[in-house]
Amino acid sequence: MTAALFLLLALLWPLLLMALLAYPGTRTLARRLAPWAALPALLLAFGGADSTAELPWAMLGGMLRLEFTGRVFLLLAASFSLVAGLLARETIGDCRGGNRLALFLLLAISGMLWLALTGDALLFFTAATVLGYALYAMLAQGTGAAAGRVFIVLLVVGDLVVFEVLLVLAHNAGGTAFSALRHALLLSDYPAATFFLVLIGFGIKLGLVGVHFWLAPTFIQAGASLRILLIGFVLCAGMLGWLRLLPLGEVQWLIAGTWLQWVALATLAYALAVGMLQADLRSLLAYVVMVLSALFLWLLGAVLIEPTLWPGLFRPLHSALLQAGYAFTLLYLYPGRIDVATTTWRHRGLSITWWLGVFLLVTTPLGLIASLAQIDPPLSERFTWLGMAFVLLPARSLWLQCSVPVTGDKPVVLAALSIAGLTAGASSLSAMSLGELWLPALFTLVATVVGWFGGKLANRLPTLPPGDLLGPVERGGTALISSLYRQLDRRMSNGFSGILQIQRRLAVAMAWRQKARLLEAVLGRWSVAMCLLVLFGLLLAWWGSFV
Repeated sequence: MTAALFLLLALLWPLLLMALLAYPGTRTLARRLAPWAALPALLLAFGGADSTAELPWAMLGGMLRLEFTGRVFLLLAASFSLVAGLLARETIGDCRGGNRLALFLLLAISGMLWLALTGDALLFFTAATVLGYALYAMLAQGTGAAAGRVFIVLLVVGDLVVFEVLLVLAHNAGGTAFSALRHALLLSDYPAATFFLVLIGFGIKLGLVGVHFWLAPTFIQAGASLRILLIGFVLCAGMLGWLRLLPLGEVQWLIAGTWLQWVALATLAYALAVGMLQADLRSLLAYVVMVLSALFLWLLGAVLIEPTLWPGLFRPLHSALLQAGYAFTLLYLYPGRIDVATTTWRHRGLSITWWLGVFLLVTTPLGLIASLAQIDPPLSERFTWLGMAFVLLPARSLWLQCSVPVTGDKPVVLAALSIAGLTAGASSLSAMSLGELWLPALFTLVATVVGWFGGKLANRLPTLPPGDLLGPVERGGTALISSLYRQLDRRMSNGFSGILQIQRRLAVAMAWRQKARLLEAVLGRWSVAMCLLVLFGLLLAWWGSFV
């Protein structure tokens, strides 16, 4: 009972700070404590005992669970939340926008922490929704308004799809616990259609190809603290959703496993092709996130095809996610060249941190490759090639540099993340002997060298603008349509020219209609209507004085 109580209190602490933020008398205290809102959850992840807390008052009866998977993701969520809070501490202390930022930050922290420990689908969906919309609010009020529009559209679509799937599965299962939903997913009337909806809904949060258009723009335009929370969104709302819902290690599901592997390969190929031509470092790292998602789904597909792989991959996969999460955090905080005004010792320390982040990232697949070599050598060989492809983009990132100022708590945060990343990397490789690691390490070294020279070659090729292929495709489509219009004007008959003239007139009329709608919207505002009413009254009074 005591462990379950601590579990609940750690998750309710950010919500309590939100309540204190609402009252003027406690608002200052809440703003000071907001950056540290995830500290109780971090202590719980380190020292809390495995426990389960039933929540009969939550929706249809919720459940919280702290077990190995929840502990790993709680460690990631709490670490990311603390880093984001410390980086945003100066802005939260600002009287102009500090209250709003503190509110959205606490909402995001609360959603991420609840995601890690929810044991039923409705609480998981609620926490993911709270996290997603809090991130959108932080994007919209900062410099990422354009990226926020893309993010919110895909977020709404993904939430609608996931909610519909969860409703169908809960109806068939007679409950909302993930253990019941996994069996309902297998026994549904249309398993292929249901799995396709799961692929779309959780794939949006994971950044799979075709539904990934929010990933690069948000990572480019978001601030430092928000980028850390976005990494947590991909891991906790995306990858954890797959781990909770799929029947991993329980039954063989050939069709779903094959689909996952093909989607993973398509995502990997796309991310490599577009990522190698990126000139912006943050955009490149967004495609590294896509490649990590592809490796993750490929392994899950292999487990669905052969369930006996799961016991041997369970711990290495969680360790790899820990290592990759901390590596991404390091690289997104300090990408590239340090500002020349930085002191010598800080300059050297931050340069070492940058290289450490790249090292942790490129060595992420090693533990997985070595684990697969013990249980399925042919599968390990195939995954080795995927791991080499994963290394290419981090090696390419070494050629992309940008100047970053050193302010606030960043040196302390980077030192803590470096220690955490090294610990995660050591835990993922500690169970492997040198004889098991030398071959994947050699492949990783070769891939790093290939990526290094490939990155140097890519500097001489035409680069894509920061973001995705949508920009060039849109500009190319606009140029093609303009060219077709010119050709039609030049070569078509007078009848066709008349039709084009009518179309242009209609376009002009539509433009005036849009102006009329804008005028109607302006006149419909309360303040404008009151001003017009006052002016109308003054005119009546003036006219009445002459009558």
